[in-house]
Amino acid sequence: MAQALFKSWFVDFDPVVDNALDAGFFEQDLEFSDELLRRAEARKAVRESVDFKPLPEDIRQLFPAAFEKCPEPSLGLGGWVPEGWKVKVLGEITSELRRGISPKYIEEGGVQVINQKCIRNHEVSYEPARRHDQEAKRIDGRALKLGDVLVNSTGVGTLGRVAQVTHLSETTVADSHVTVVRVSDNACPIFTFGQLMLSMEGLIERLGEGSTGQTELSRKILSEQLVVLPPFDIAEKAERSFNSFSEKQVSNRQQSSELIKLRDTLLPKLISGELRISDSEVDTIDQVLA
Repeated sequence: MAQALFKSWFVDFDPVVDNALDAGFFEQDLEFSDELLRRAEARKAVRESVDFKPLPEDIRQLFPAAFEKCPEPSLGLGGWVPEGWKVKVLGEITSELRRGISPKYIEEGGVQVINQKCIRNHEVSYEPARRHDQEAKRIDGRALKLGDVLVNSTGVGTLGRVAQVTHLSETTVADSHVTVVRVSDNACPIFTFGQLMLSMEGLIERLGEGSTGQTELSRKILSEQLVVLPPFDIAEKAERSFNSFSEKQVSNRQQSSELIKLRDTLLPKLISGELRISDSEVDTIDQVLA
């Protein structure tokens, strides 16, 4: 849902195309790109369908009614971006873009360490995480923050995977195979930035350098990538939806974890006969897990 909204507003620019169609923008004698014209025609067809529902007027008014050409043809729709939107280098809008630490592993204690196995399907799983001995090696200033974007940076098949930190229950760092990307204050809301980075996953995967099996993502090359940023008021409007989706995602993961614990506790007791389905003494999950 969040990725569909991001794609509509910030990749396909549907609200801008709608406004431009209504304003007669495409009737001008300009050298529009084929991609932009195809998008306009596709949007016309959508708008003519019986079940089409336009955006509320207050949201539509946030978006421009025109596109402008930018120097980079790979950006926007064939080099055309919404009028007034900014083209920025990723390094310009981030306060941190760095690899994680080289951990000193321990079995217990210390701090949690995210590795590449933790980053899959656009989510961060803490189950494969390990522990780092911060007494052997300090982590000053390296702890992750809510909203940080993590990018797998080593190896074919894993390089390029992207996920955002949406939940932190303890002090956590990333290891040196993971790049940490943190958006600058006031550059873009954190969850909107997270969706931006997720949309770049295919591009990032292609940025890997080196021989097969030894592919690495250069921090410098990643920092040089161009992105299209909307005005902050538009990003803030989308941020509410992205934040809500993130909260639901965290809640669903927590519920799933509880159900797994319940299954792993109940199953042996049911098999052994210690617990029967008809037992009236078991009223709550907490009683079973106790």
